[in-house]
Amino acid sequence: MFFALLRFSPAVLALLQALLLKLMITTRVGWYWYLIILLVLDLIYFFVLKVKLKTKGLIGLAIHSWLLTASGFAFLLVISNRIFVNFFIGLWSGILFFYLESIFHYCYESRKQVLFNLSNVISYANLLIFFTALATVFNFHIFLEIGWWWNLLVCLMVSLILLPNYYAVNQVKSEDGWVYIGVIVLLLGEMVFALGYWPVSFYVLTLVATLGYYILSSLSLLYWQQKLTTAKIWQYVGLSLALLGLVLITTIWL
Repeated sequence: MFFALLRFSPAVLALLQALLLKLMITTRVGWYWYLIILLVLDLIYFFVLKVKLKTKGLIGLAIHSWLLTASGFAFLLVISNRIFVNFFIGLWSGILFFYLESIFHYCYESRKQVLFNLSNVISYANLLIFFTALATVFNFHIFLEIGWWWNLLVCLMVSLILLPNYYAVNQVKSEDGWVYIGVIVLLLGEMVFALGYWPVSFYVLTLVATLGYYILSSLSLLYWQQKLTTAKIWQYVGLSLALLGLVLITTIWL
């Protein structure tokens, strides 16, 4: 019974999230209740996994999953284009499915771990979570004129949730991981503070900050794995310059 519940939960929760996100956009009333319902069901999924299998690290993954869900709900509050809204609902529900499904196969150590590789899923999910969370708070800062320190606070909180799980699933030692986290959070905080003086769209600000998160987290992992080479560094430098160039060009339209 427990196995059947766990096996179908990722698909059920993903479909339920799509339904609740659609209801949230349609009604625009009591959206936080839809979020609470999904978070509670998500918590039950991880609780059953913890009781059944006693897998280590599930608490951190549960908090990570909550952030994934909450950032999606929050981001929908700042977008209005109907086509993009529907696309985002499908995308975010698909991400939740792959995330929960990868955790299932990770806990059961099934053969599908190759397809639903938790390390890869978390890497890509982290970028999207970081982007949506910062885009939301940047939007609130620009249009609702909330204090700029909220941007720093959200950046700090999101990083402190995403990075520990990122390093844990990649088997980075805890003491090393927290050193990297401290350095990355400090650098990201300085970057977010500096971006506050750049008079461009909040999407552009978020893209630059997300690029910084991606480069710092990726290079730190390669360094710990002793795979960081000059070629790798130049590869990331080239990618950074290309993306920054794209951001600067799109600044005209965003």
